[in-house]
Amino acid sequence: MGLVLAIYAGFQMLNLPLWSYLPLVLFGGIYIAFIGFFKPFLYNTREKKTALGLSLIGALIMSLGFPPLPTTVLVLAGFVPWLMLEDHLSDNGSKENRKNVFKYFFIGVLGWNIFTTWWVSNSALMAGFVAIALNSLFMSVPFVLYHIVHVRLGKWVGYLALISFWLAFEYNHLHWDISWPWLNLGNALSQYPQLIQWYEYTGAAGGTLWILISNIALFETWKAWMLRKQYYPIFVWLMIVLLPCFWSWNIFTNYQEKGELHDFVAVQPNWEPHYEKFDVPERVQLSRFIELSKAILDTSVELIVYPETSFESVNTRAIYSDRNIQWLTRMVNDYPNLSLLAGIGSYRIFDGDTPQSKNTRERVMGNGQTIYYDSHNSAIQITSGQDSIPIYFKSKFVPGAEIFPYRKLLFFLKPLVDKLGGSIYGLTPQERRTPFVHNKIVTAPIICYESVYPEYCTGYVKEGANVFAIMTNDGWWDNTIGHTQHMLIGAMRAIENRRSIVRSANSGTSAFIDQRGIIHQATEYAQKDAIRAKLHCNTEWTFFVKYGDYISKVALILTGLILILALLKRRPQL
Repeated sequence: MGLVLAIYAGFQMLNLPLWSYLPLVLFGGIYIAFIGFFKPFLYNTREKKTALGLSLIGALIMSLGFPPLPTTVLVLAGFVPWLMLEDHLSDNGSKENRKNVFKYFFIGVLGWNIFTTWWVSNSALMAGFVAIALNSLFMSVPFVLYHIVHVRLGKWVGYLALISFWLAFEYNHLHWDISWPWLNLGNALSQYPQLIQWYEYTGAAGGTLWILISNIALFETWKAWMLRKQYYPIFVWLMIVLLPCFWSWNIFTNYQEKGELHDFVAVQPNWEPHYEKFDVPERVQLSRFIELSKAILDTSVELIVYPETSFESVNTRAIYSDRNIQWLTRMVNDYPNLSLLAGIGSYRIFDGDTPQSKNTRERVMGNGQTIYYDSHNSAIQITSGQDSIPIYFKSKFVPGAEIFPYRKLLFFLKPLVDKLGGSIYGLTPQERRTPFVHNKIVTAPIICYESVYPEYCTGYVKEGANVFAIMTNDGWWDNTIGHTQHMLIGAMRAIENRRSIVRSANSGTSAFIDQRGIIHQATEYAQKDAIRAKLHCNTEWTFFVKYGDYISKVALILTGLILILALLKRRPQL
């Protein structure tokens, strides 16, 4: 059955320009076929059937608990089948049991990854396959380490290890080059901002901590009932679940938007990225931008935001002579209070004797001259009556498409990077966040993937940003759940920082997000549009801005201590 589904989806994908939900059918079919093919290794005994069943139940619950499905609260119980699986395989500390814990947990998280992030394959099929496979492998490591600690140091140290290891894994996933933190547990709760207002104190890591504690408490409740028929632990679990909800709801209902009101516009030009965006002449694209802008602008608008890579191939050393920039400058100068924030694809040509960095590229011209240059995914701000045009270089990159992670070690992945349109040199970042200033509006230019990183965004606030502008191009994923998940994850940044957000997408969903994480005026997918709203520009710092991801940093310390204890502890005698 699974193989039939995979063949059907693959055949359809070969004959269709856009795939929509077909990658889900393809990967789901391969997943089912994989389980069936390895029957002798996975479920040829009663014990193995139980293990596989628990693994798949966990995958189902966690998949149903991730946005945009309305069943988010299921993540508070999604790990219970996997904890039951580990308990089922923890009779001793044998190497065989460790292999089984890895094998069955990997199957579970592989299913979870497939059924929540399959849509990434709409940008590039192989990229989706690699992201899903690697992320499932990475997720399995903290769980296997938890199993080892559980066996060596006991149940309660094991639970502490699970929490610490998982938080440490998520923190590392936010900071290394092979970064795909989309399924960090705290992100699942973005579906209901009314329940996570306390993220302004903890960040998304607080959501991960809550989910893990809830799962452990519910697992212990189940064990108490099964072994001793005790029912009172259910009240402990209910308190763990309900108290943060009541706290959050109290914050939500009493929170007052902070900061002065300013007038904003977001433009969604809607150029399909696979076949239109980079093929339609730029003069045609420019005309659409100007048409949508002038239809909504007046002298009261202070900031208008265009999406990521609105225009391509802008030479930063000759930015004022770029035709598109000149046209936009003339438009902006017609409105004395206006500033325009736009994403661009840019490059910078260096002098011949400029020292090369890892991002510097070279090209031999037709006359034999060698030029050195680098490339960027950038944002610029054009302000009425001002000649200077500040520029920001995107600094959190999509692995493969924008950065070649550990290229000396992973040199064999070069064909995949080329397929994604990337380069072994990657794009050039900048070290420090640089908000754009216009009157009293200090805007954080957050480009696409950067909105997934909590502490990265707080860096803008520490540099003075009082409003966020998220510029993105979510049309790469077609009309699937991907662009909705991205918007919801971005909305968590509004809560953590208490900053209003202007979200401009080339195609996907453009919207305004208030300081409580509530989305307003969300546009329809595949529709050109321009929206306008007055937003508060807050200058205050939240607890999370001041102290950062302290929960994960404590988890890193505990991880080191627990691993040392586990190494010093002798294995139990078999």
